[in-house]
Amino acid sequence: MLNTKYRVYPEHDREFSMRSRGRRLQQLNRHPEVFDLVIVGGGIVGAGLAQEAVASGLKVALVEKGDFASGTSSKSSKLLHGGLRYLEHYEFALVFEALSARNALFDRFPHLAKKLPFLMPVYQRYEEKAWFINLGCWLYDAFSWLSSPGHTHLHRYINRRKLKAIAPDIQQEGFEGGLQFYDAACDDARLVIETLKTAHAAGADVFNYLSVTGFEQRGDRTDTVHLYDHVEGQTLCLSTRYVVNATGPWADHLNRLANPEEPSYLRPSKGIHIIIPRVTDVQRAVMLKGVPDASGKQRWMFIIPYDEYSLVGTTDTDYAGDTRSDYLDHDNYASLEDVDYLLASVNTVYPEAHVQREDVISSFGGWRPLVSPPGKSGLHESDLSRDHEIFDTTTGIVMLSGGKLTTYLYMAQDLISYLHKKDAGLFQDAKKRVLEPLCNLHQAHSEAELMEQNAFSLLAFPEDWRPRLLQRYGSEVATLAALLPLFTREKGLDPVPGLSADIPLLYVELAYSILCEQCIHLNDFMLRRQRVLLKERQQGSQAARPLAEAMAMVLSVLKGDSQAEQKSWVATEIAAFEAELARTNAWQKEL
Repeated sequence: MLNTKYRVYPEHDREFSMRSRGRRLQQLNRHPEVFDLVIVGGGIVGAGLAQEAVASGLKVALVEKGDFASGTSSKSSKLLHGGLRYLEHYEFALVFEALSARNALFDRFPHLAKKLPFLMPVYQRYEEKAWFINLGCWLYDAFSWLSSPGHTHLHRYINRRKLKAIAPDIQQEGFEGGLQFYDAACDDARLVIETLKTAHAAGADVFNYLSVTGFEQRGDRTDTVHLYDHVEGQTLCLSTRYVVNATGPWADHLNRLANPEEPSYLRPSKGIHIIIPRVTDVQRAVMLKGVPDASGKQRWMFIIPYDEYSLVGTTDTDYAGDTRSDYLDHDNYASLEDVDYLLASVNTVYPEAHVQREDVISSFGGWRPLVSPPGKSGLHESDLSRDHEIFDTTTGIVMLSGGKLTTYLYMAQDLISYLHKKDAGLFQDAKKRVLEPLCNLHQAHSEAELMEQNAFSLLAFPEDWRPRLLQRYGSEVATLAALLPLFTREKGLDPVPGLSADIPLLYVELAYSILCEQCIHLNDFMLRRQRVLLKERQQGSQAARPLAEAMAMVLSVLKGDSQAEQKSWVATEIAAFEAELARTNAWQKEL
């Protein structure tokens, strides 16, 4: 399949692979350097901070113990939203900031940030009244218009007659009134990787599978980070002026590697989502209140179009245990109770859908890093603020936590401002830049404009594949096209066998992920670079082997593996994928 005469993507500043990762780590081991920031955490918060820090002229390294976005940042509701429900708690500043951030992302990522109408039916069983929510929607529209009139669509009130016309399948009994408003959705893991690629291309050192094993402190500041490389099986350390803890729900655990007595700053909350056959109109999401949970509280949740399916979530399960443990790595999968709760909520609003357990395509869960000062310890987790906060820990580690997917760049900018006030000398020789994302280098403001800019590169692909590739990779379709000579007889344009039509993939996409997105393991590709486990009817079980074998071939060119080593690698990776598949589906064993 591979063209052995073709030199695989010669290494330069834009390569972002296992090869470039290994060479840079070797260089740092032999010739240590001092960084301005070492960011721990490769989710959306760390990614945004790496990009904004390098744009501010700082020397930056980011380390992530697993794969990028392998925690909370690939397990959200996939929404870019202002948080209409936060108005209920009078969090006006948070909502305005989130709507401003959302509107900015429409311009920054026109192919990823998708505007989406939301229908909110309000029933008599709700505590909130339709007229009160209608007032909130006017405020929501006003906040959006103040930040970007061009990206603002006014909401409208829906009476019973209109509801029956636009959504006849929705429960009509007990309907008090409803609203249609606008927000957005995106692929959260894709947003992370695109942000990291931009940071890396601008000069940040970005490493996955590099876990922190300890710290050293000089005076009142932690200045050395000890690390273990899970790829090469070696240790190293990085010297830095500041360590930033951007590990989300793992923040307390990381802080205690430096000081076992560090107080807790978080109250993690678990959210579960399921994917089911589509019950909503393909162009409309639904915001509703689910059935009462175990505490008797009804919480807001979503039914969101997810390509051919509907994504339903989320639950909100408080964790009251000891955050010194590693429970976060293991207890983040759906239980039968979670699944039944979400199915019951869907069937309450769509009584004719009759969605059953056997209809569930897949599921996923993640932990929210909710900031919970001692004075708020008695609040229900659904009522805790989603705003972010910055803390100086007792060891001088700076912690950035809380917040929302939508506001990740605002969070990063706040942290940079905080460091500037704390230590202006850090920025003395810094030269600030504006970084455009690699996937939208020419600053297209719409998908049509992006399509026009990349028309020539798209000619390398079959016509029916072009819209999907553009929506996935943006202007990076040019790099994708440049990799086609890696394959013999146009094999790069062959669809991967074993996948349903729900999520078609080309072999060249796998090569791109390996060479340009630091994709190292099969699970990196199946779970995050592409969402095969979530979006494919067989959860990728039939495609795992051909994908692993193709991946082994590309990696062998980078590493020089023999056929025997490739075969061993494939067996190991398929076993790891099957283990993840088993954990994802473990709730079914409770039946």
